[in-house]
Amino acid sequence: MDLHIRERDGLLGKVFSVFEYVFKLSKLKRDLDVDCTISFLERSNIANVVSEMISLRFRKTVVSVRNNLSLQYKKFGLLFRSIVRVAISVFYFFAGKVVCLSEGVRSDIQQYLLFGGNSVTIYNGYDFEKIKSLALVRDDGLMKWQNSVSGCSCNFIFVGRLSEQKGLGIFLRAFAIAAEKYQHISLSVFGDGEDRDQIMSEIESLGLTGKVFIHEPVENVFSYVASADVFVFPSKWEGFGNALAEAISLGKFVLAADCKYGPREMLGVSRDLNDSKFSVTKNGILYSNPVEDDDPVSTCFLALDECIRLIQEGRVQICPVALSDFRRRFSVQSARKDWISLLT
Repeated sequence: MDLHIRERDGLLGKVFSVFEYVFKLSKLKRDLDVDCTISFLERSNIANVVSEMISLRFRKTVVSVRNNLSLQYKKFGLLFRSIVRVAISVFYFFAGKVVCLSEGVRSDIQQYLLFGGNSVTIYNGYDFEKIKSLALVRDDGLMKWQNSVSGCSCNFIFVGRLSEQKGLGIFLRAFAIAAEKYQHISLSVFGDGEDRDQIMSEIESLGLTGKVFIHEPVENVFSYVASADVFVFPSKWEGFGNALAEAISLGKFVLAADCKYGPREMLGVSRDLNDSKFSVTKNGILYSNPVEDDDPVSTCFLALDECIRLIQEGRVQICPVALSDFRRRFSVQSARKDWISLLT
């Protein structure tokens, strides 16, 4: 339902838009006589709670946190970060429940909120049967891509927004080192974003032309992921990591950064990576957090080098038992059960 909120420029304009959002949402709740309202992301969450407060009816309000708030606002100045933190802390305190996308996000939000909050973790639910069926689709675009990388013995794939958060710059520098050691490797990047031109320039400056290929987003990327050798996930921070979950569900071996948050929970790693730098699991390889690592490029290369060795030895198959357990934990059915339990 479109509330027709007019987006405005500048800080005052954005504040005004939030107030408009609050009053329109409050009226909608009153007209529909709703019993419970669920919201996602911070602006909608704040509007949800405030609209309930001014109505004085105090129906059930559920807000959902989808990202790492500590890092999400880190690029802003101290004053702005402080104002946002206080505002979120106050409004989330009055929410009936704060639903977090992962256990990592829940841990982060418990430290981020100044006044505490009634939080719980509910993972995204994935329709794995649909993902599997889409991965079997073959079209001209896929065939053309397969032909373009057919001469490479190790084909890596990245799917995601081309932005600072996704950490592709660090991975490219590590990949350039690997490309000097291994001739027949390739990286296919599917995505677009604000850093596209910068990444294109970096590919050229690192001498990776002909080894790293940038593709526009495609309607069905699952068939490309299923055809690659390894899915890479070098993010600096996440709420969970949908693309990573979808790749693992296809039985694809993954090479993932231990960012906050998501990959560690999906790959089932509990120990510290400070000494070993990476860990080989039943689902892939997890390497230390690039934000916290003193030399993230070298660490990424070590994990990448191990990954290439496993590919050459034919040892990048996911354990069937681990895959079955993964699909059970993150299924639509599991998420539905948790949401119904929360709302009843």
